[in-house]
Amino acid sequence: MIQTKKHEVPLRWAALKIELKIYRLARRRKALRKRLPPEILIGAVNYCGQATTWSQALRASGIEARSLRIAAAEDPGWYSTDLKVEREQWRMPSSRVSLAKKVVVGFDGVVLESLHPIFALRAARDFSAHQGQEDLKLLSRCGVKVALIFHGSDIRDPQAHAHREEFSPYRNPSDPQILRRLKVSADNARAIALKLGKEGYPLLVTTPDLLLDLPSATWIPIAIDFDTFANAGKANPAFLGSGPLRVLYQPSRSWLKSHELIEPVLHNLEHEGVITLVPHEPIEHSKMAERIASADVVIDRFDGIPGVLAVEALACGRAVLANVAPWAHVRAEAIAPVHHTTPATLGAVLHALAKDRTSLQNAVEQNRQFVRTWHDGRVSAERIKAALYI
Repeated sequence: MIQTKKHEVPLRWAALKIELKIYRLARRRKALRKRLPPEILIGAVNYCGQATTWSQALRASGIEARSLRIAAAEDPGWYSTDLKVEREQWRMPSSRVSLAKKVVVGFDGVVLESLHPIFALRAARDFSAHQGQEDLKLLSRCGVKVALIFHGSDIRDPQAHAHREEFSPYRNPSDPQILRRLKVSADNARAIALKLGKEGYPLLVTTPDLLLDLPSATWIPIAIDFDTFANAGKANPAFLGSGPLRVLYQPSRSWLKSHELIEPVLHNLEHEGVITLVPHEPIEHSKMAERIASADVVIDRFDGIPGVLAVEALACGRAVLANVAPWAHVRAEAIAPVHHTTPATLGAVLHALAKDRTSLQNAVEQNRQFVRTWHDGRVSAERIKAALYI
């Protein structure tokens, strides 16, 4: 017999009463929304600014959309977001109820990121993937069209990745405790997502390797502000002269980017005069195009899948080094034109590029065309609309 804690009973009754009120709002909403153009909400993580960029792409396609981020007040906010809710305020039940009402009344579709809850009406302290699932189902019952999207480590199976990929950061993590927490969270989210997928909820992923973890999902390409990065690159062309290659290595979470394997190689090459390292202190994303344009070569990830930085750098007309693992691209519709590199081959690849700048210059426009085709937001917007039947 399942034991229910005494304090949970009144909480559940209160949540049910609130949900009944929201259902009544939803009935009125149906008539109201018929007279208004459809609007989509994406959140509440805005990982690497993707929710905001997808929202911009949706608006460019004729559909109103907004991104949402729930974050601590002291959050540095590297990426802009349309709607931000401070986490401490959000933890107050009255704030979450108010947010739930606004979402149900104001939006026709919601793309929930990483199973992070938006309002978690039935929770006092537990804001896990289970509460994200409850949010999703409540929205669906209220007539709001819903879909789930995942970005990477939020859903990826660490053990499977470590088995497949020689340079997986999950093999020998610099902080095993972080990995343990991540594994518990990802395993829980993946189990819930697989169950929701069987129930008919649309599943979306941003990288093709995640299709191994969620086979029924649809790939939603990473999206960037193409013109901003392309114009920054054109204003400061790369591969000029014969001096050291300007190299940018911009680690975000070092334990996920093979940091300890890469930095010694780069410092040796800088000492030899082959490269010069571009400063990489954290900056707001609005300054990232200028940062990338100050380099000739950008080093991205070595875990098998190029990420947002690689796409931005290609649009900027820079050469990109990353590990393009064959296993991770079995179901890929497109493969980024980066220079396949691993920590073991990094030095040799940079030596070769330093001697062949003409080829790098000749590839710039072709690389930009790849980004425009797949990653300027148009494909992403169409697939999000299709997932939500909007």
